[in-house]
Amino acid sequence: MRNYFSQVIFKHKVIYELLLIIVLIPTYFIHTQKYPDWGDDFAQYVYQSQQIISPSPIYKQVLNVEEYSSPKRSVFFSVVLSVVNPTIEIQQYVNLISISYILAAVCFFLFLTKHFSLIISFLGSLCVFYNFLFLRLKSEVVPEFLFISLFCLVLLLLYSKKNWVRYIIPILLGLLVSVRFIGLSLLLAYVVHLLLSKGNNFKEKLKELAICFGIFGIVTLCINYFFLNAIKNQEVTLYGNVVFSRLNVHQFFDNVSMYARYITLFFEQEIPFWMNTVMKCSVIFLFINGIICSLKNKDNILHFAFLFYLLFLLVYPYNGDTIKYLIPIVPLFIYLFYDLWV
Repeated sequence: MRNYFSQVIFKHKVIYELLLIIVLIPTYFIHTQKYPDWGDDFAQYVYQSQQIISPSPIYKQVLNVEEYSSPKRSVFFSVVLSVVNPTIEIQQYVNLISISYILAAVCFFLFLTKHFSLIISFLGSLCVFYNFLFLRLKSEVVPEFLFISLFCLVLLLLYSKKNWVRYIIPILLGLLVSVRFIGLSLLLAYVVHLLLSKGNNFKEKLKELAICFGIFGIVTLCINYFFLNAIKNQEVTLYGNVVFSRLNVHQFFDNVSMYARYITLFFEQEIPFWMNTVMKCSVIFLFINGIICSLKNKDNILHFAFLFYLLFLLVYPYNGDTIKYLIPIVPLFIYLFYDLWV
């Protein structure tokens, strides 16, 4: 009987997944611009991807320290972009981003199904991936949606009891950090999760940590030194110097105020000003309540992932990319909102 119900649930989940993909197909064709923003990020990703396809001793570096760039960054994202033949036209790259956009939505949906009903998970996914700021960013060649896919896959696998999961999660974490350096926040959350797990004794916890760091280290080293071994990775040094040289108490509280304001942009609507303000304030109030209620009901890696990610944002000096860095954490806001009512 249990197997029968499991099969029925699985079939229904597959149906919702297919329906979600169908409903999101229009996003593949929604672009807000026809030409690329040839800033540091986009150009650097393209150059790195072309270097992977056809290595050359002359490597075009795009380095602007004022924009906190690095000669080598998001290498795994460049590996993904390398499936596109070298071109200066943005459309082929944006098409690839559109595919990663739908993949991110499916991964988020699967993550939600571990906590909520299929219909709530389906609607929640649509709320996130039909958000106008998500759709606007989708027209840029950025790694945020690949980041969301890996982020949600890690959170999804944590609820599996299979033994092989403990080997897969460090691999995904290595890929995640190689997509965005801020992925270290989830690695830190996973380490805390392992240390606080109640089912294992101290010796088993140390074994789990050794497996995690061993696999994570191998993956990150392979990605950073196998594909672009001629280029020294300066991300850790560069970002570390920026944080330690510019972080102060005033900067931290300025970031708190700024991110609280920018988060509300995801919920703005074209409605009269006072109604928009009421809606945004209500959303923030509900999210705060959601966090409090969720912490009271259960203490798990989701809260660590959410808090560590926010801390990474708050200690990093403002650089004008607030919306972009908030994109990966918006799905967790939706989770906390739903968790308030379920």
